[in-house]
Amino acid sequence: MSETQPPVSRTRGGTFEIQQCLSEAWSNCWAGFPLWFGALWVYFMAVLLSVVSIVGILFVLPVLVWGATRFGLRLHDGAARFGDLWAGFNCYRQALGQILGLALLLGFIGFLAQLPQMLGEWFEISLLAALGMLVSLAFSLFVTPRLNLAYLFAVDQGLKATEALNCAWEETQGVAWRCAGMALVSLAIVLAGLLLFVIGVFPALVMTWLMWVSAYRQLTKSTRSEQSGVFPPMVGN
Repeated sequence: MSETQPPVSRTRGGTFEIQQCLSEAWSNCWAGFPLWFGALWVYFMAVLLSVVSIVGILFVLPVLVWGATRFGLRLHDGAARFGDLWAGFNCYRQALGQILGLALLLGFIGFLAQLPQMLGEWFEISLLAALGMLVSLAFSLFVTPRLNLAYLFAVDQGLKATEALNCAWEETQGVAWRCAGMALVSLAIVLAGLLLFVIGVFPALVMTWLMWVSAYRQLTKSTRSEQSGVFPPMVGN
């Protein structure tokens, strides 16, 4: 990109249609099949090497997650390239800070949500454990799906972790039930993929990820990733 573009415009408190998410994800999944199938195997190998190296968990894995997020965005937009997976290394400090920050914040919030159940089980207080289980379930359905969209906000719009979380929460005002429905549909697709053994798992994972990208695009009414101006130029551009 030769010049910086203005940030993607967005309207607070957007909405999305689950049926449209399914339709777009199905179409984009099969349209980009050769690309994402090859990229997925290379990506998994890179992730495995990062985990095995131990130090890569902190200094490489988050950047790979950033690249995978960008790849998903551009796959939805019909502009994905294999090099998108490694794009985070072109803006290493930004990518590392965004993903690590989100992982820590979401991990802490999730820990707080599970704390009542953990305390109830630890002190053998059945009522507290039961209530804590309900809290954890409600959190998993109505909070986690909303906050996980922060990864898309961070990568697509170049936001810091706290800013991305705030945007994800504000954009999903009024659609908590739809986010819960999307989470259940995503789970059903993954389970269906498991029934087809290894062959079905990969398309199921890619399709569910593309469903959330579609939801993000509908929520923010943004068009293509390139309009945000936050991506570093790719080799070959």
